[in-house]
Amino acid sequence: RELESALGRVLRDAAGDPAIPGVVAALHWPRRGFSWSSAAAGAGPHRDDGLDASCGFRMASVTKMYVAAATLRLVESGRLDLASPLASCLSEASLALLASASYDVRRISLDMLLTHTSGLPDHVHVADYSERVVAEPGRRWTRAEQVELAARAGRPLAAPGERFSYSDTGYVLLGEVLERFTGQPIGPAVRDLLDFGRLGLAQTFWEGLERGPAVPARRARRVLGDVDATGFDPSFDLHGGGGLVSTVDDMARFAAALVSGQAFSIPATLAAALVVPAAQRAPGAYVHSRVAMVLPLGARLGWGHMGFWGCIAACCPELGLSVAASINQSQPARAGLLLATAGRLVAAAEAALGWR
Repeated sequence: RELESALGRVLRDAAGDPAIPGVVAALHWPRRGFSWSSAAAGAGPHRDDGLDASCGFRMASVTKMYVAAATLRLVESGRLDLASPLASCLSEASLALLASASYDVRRISLDMLLTHTSGLPDHVHVADYSERVVAEPGRRWTRAEQVELAARAGRPLAAPGERFSYSDTGYVLLGEVLERFTGQPIGPAVRDLLDFGRLGLAQTFWEGLERGPAVPARRARRVLGDVDATGFDPSFDLHGGGGLVSTVDDMARFAAALVSGQAFSIPATLAAALVVPAAQRAPGAYVHSRVAMVLPLGARLGWGHMGFWGCIAACCPELGLSVAASINQSQPARAGLLLATAGRLVAAAEAALGWR
């Protein structure tokens, strides 16, 4: 009870940020027999009074962990090779777009898409993409449009494999690869490859491409700065860089399954999944493996990912503890609020329960 009270104080402090509609979080520590989830409504103009621990929300880039893990499952089955060039994996239309912008599709590999070392820019940050998303909230964006935005942005950022540069576009292309090699839309493909049922992900589904759970969770409000973006069409972040809807409990379960290797069939796959490429990276850039970022969780480090709407899922293998949270706001008033909140939750649990 004391620990639950301490965790609740962390949430209430985060919920005091005037920009966020509220915060929802989960912490699972099976080694210590502890599992907790809760929510706190925000205090500002976008307050979400109906927010509770069971609410669903768009995961945005946290989806990349699932896409990466599904890709590695195809590698396990022998249907893909990480060294395969894009020339052998993508549609003629996508290859033509990339080749027209001087991308060598024979040298860029699937592994480079996974590790953000392909030299592709991020279409989210080119041209006026973000402004158009806000100005046209009901627009239906296609994968081809997003790839074309990146391809038309200019020459490659670096030679293949040379430099780490985070790219949503690379994961949009991985979404196409998954569809081509499974014969399914990306949502059912990821669900089947990772076996959501086995992992206990009852509230996780691909928005617009799957029916979702029989009893769906209430959806949390989403805010983009001062704009209520709850009704924005999901297609602006749907095709592999984002797309999944989930809850904090499901996200914490998946982070634990991923980092423990339960998401894979072959034990050696986990070691391969956590390989960090030997590539140049800008000062301050997150270290990124094939499936996840290295994130500070209080005094510990964990493998996980953060998403555009202010969500995080991570697991600390040293502790055997996983944490997930969402503030449902891309621009909180307090910089670093999301990561700081996750770290404070982990620190509170470790202080109360000990880790040995």
